[in-house]
Amino acid sequence: MSVTVSEKNKVTLFAPPQKNGGKEIYYPESDGKPVAETEIHINRIFNLYGLLRNYFSDKAGVAVIADMMFYYEKGNTRKSIAPDVMVVKGVHKNPRRVFKLWEKFPTLFLKFLHAERGAMICRKSIFFIRNSA
Repeated sequence: MSVTVSEKNKVTLFAPPQKNGGKEIYYPESDGKPVAETEIHINRIFNLYGLLRNYFSDKAGVAVIADMMFYYEKGNTRKSIAPDVMVVKGVHKNPRRVFKLWEKFPTLFLKFLHAERGAMICRKSIFFIRNSA
């Protein structure tokens, strides 16, 4: 079930939610899960994020994003994942609340796998590959 803006009663500093079927759908900024599962994991995220931000710092229209909610089915707030690092070309570098696949497809999408969660992530990755063509 999707949550409408009026049901959420949340004020945000960013752009208002998109309209979908006459209702404004609120796409949450968090899934309630931690950023990383281990110190090794968080170090990999920070290091890669920092390297990519530095590399693309002088390139307009390239955003480097870390641990942001990524929605891959319009109108369905349950179809999401939070990639560890994402690079997206053709977008502004301004802060955003969430990222939506139907607005722009990422150039690079990375999720460091933990043995217990690997199968779920791989299934979602296959979905992205199949639906990007």
